[in-house]
Amino acid sequence: MKKRLIIAALTIVLSFLFTGCSSNELVVYNALNKQFDASSLETETQISVNCKIDKVNERDRKDVETYVSFLNDTLMSITEKIEKPKNSTEVKTYTNANLDLSGVTYHLYAWSKEDPDSLTANNTYIYKIPSIFPMSFYRNDFSWKRNLVYNQNDLAKIINDNSNQNLDKKIFSESFHAVKNAITQAIQRHPKLFDGSFSFIQNNNSKVKDTSEYTLKINDKQFKSLLRLMVNELGKDKEFTESLKKAVKSFYANVSLMDRDEFDQDPLKDIDNYFDSGMLVNNINSLLDAFDNVQILGEEGMKISYFINKDGYIVDKKGEINIVLDTNRFEKAVEEAFRPEKDQIDAGTEENDTVVLRICINFGTHINGINTPLNIEFPSVDKSNSIDMAENLKQSIEEIRKEREEEKAYNDERYKINNEIRKKGFLEDYSSILINGKRIPYSVDVRVIKKGDVQLIPIRSLGDLAGIEVTWDESTNSCTAAKGDITVVFKPDSDIAVVNGVENSMGVITPVFAGKLYVPAKFTTEVFGGKIDYKTQIIQTDISIE
Repeated sequence: MKKRLIIAALTIVLSFLFTGCSSNELVVYNALNKQFDASSLETETQISVNCKIDKVNERDRKDVETYVSFLNDTLMSITEKIEKPKNSTEVKTYTNANLDLSGVTYHLYAWSKEDPDSLTANNTYIYKIPSIFPMSFYRNDFSWKRNLVYNQNDLAKIINDNSNQNLDKKIFSESFHAVKNAITQAIQRHPKLFDGSFSFIQNNNSKVKDTSEYTLKINDKQFKSLLRLMVNELGKDKEFTESLKKAVKSFYANVSLMDRDEFDQDPLKDIDNYFDSGMLVNNINSLLDAFDNVQILGEEGMKISYFINKDGYIVDKKGEINIVLDTNRFEKAVEEAFRPEKDQIDAGTEENDTVVLRICINFGTHINGINTPLNIEFPSVDKSNSIDMAENLKQSIEEIRKEREEEKAYNDERYKINNEIRKKGFLEDYSSILINGKRIPYSVDVRVIKKGDVQLIPIRSLGDLAGIEVTWDESTNSCTAAKGDITVVFKPDSDIAVVNGVENSMGVITPVFAGKLYVPAKFTTEVFGGKIDYKTQIIQTDISIE
């Protein structure tokens, strides 16, 4: 859990990474905050990726080259509309993303309605399922459904109703936005972040379409130093850590029901202990130490230009982020940070297994319609055209519960029968039995048993697959098996079989388990003129009876 907590916390801190350090940083920071508080806006973003192979081993070359070619042929354009109705804290969002993969364009649509300042908001999200993702592979009745609908409260209720963790529903409903203001205030309480020690945003003193241009430039060393400063400075701030703890709790409260197995008995208490003990800051520092000599940003680093209008809003931004991905060094750093037995760390991936990629992400965003009323229309959704994720989860949980109950009943019955088998001196035999080319169908009460080297099988199964007529005589408590001119009479718990009126010793008794009479496979096969072949290498017994 430690690794996941660090990642969750770092993700949130990184969201505020470029908030401070000097007056220019404050201008951009204030503009970003103002953007968040706008009543409406529309953004248009273009994203492209350029990836180059710096080093690759021969084993992975083909796969890496395919991956790089795929990335270089990928373009994404995203249009987003955000609206906050008057006298309401509710936020409506519409997103249209067009993904161009090797000349083929895929359209992705999403709508959301949420209240970031409320712990009991009825937050709803709708996703249009792309036609390239047929839902019939998941369930046949999903074939013609084109929307995924996710209601946060409904999903929270179902998970809480079916979890033994008794999670606080208020924690469950909190979102990243709910703690944003508290985190922002915490950052502003620390003047060291704004004392000019780091100055990586420059005022270009240029006017472009009545805007002022501010450019962020940061290299790999600055990036790590700034992150370390923020972690250690803000890690001392109790209000900040409490706010961050809320966000991490919210993150974990929204994980899937199946992921709960990774927690201790009380996951939220586990998070409390992790933050309150100072372990989080110590472990993040250990992670940063491990990555000190691992290049994350390329030589060109990160460059982002913000264009701020006279009202203090960002109306354009563009930039590039250069990333170095060295699989060998990255793996070693992660091992060093997260393995407590550092003296036992393996030398890591061999040098000839290394893959080094240099990835450049280029993007540009134009922002308009600031504080201009928008009309975001939501699609009509119902059971005929949409998949309700909460209902689907509820149904899946019920199906899983039913399967587990059936599995438990099966195992209980199997355990009961196995106990009876052992009490009589027999053991279960896991060989496959083929009779005239057909396998005995196993079930909870049909199996193969053995005593010593003698295999026994249900006489009824042998009869069904070998064309032997099997009858039970209640009055004499005996079973008769007949085929052609051969008639054999068996009695439960007897080692004597009567073949055409003559008693024969079978060397083992014929027990009854779960209402099934078991007879020695070899003896019975040969009595009916058949052949038996033990294929020990594949744990299979072949029986053939004409």
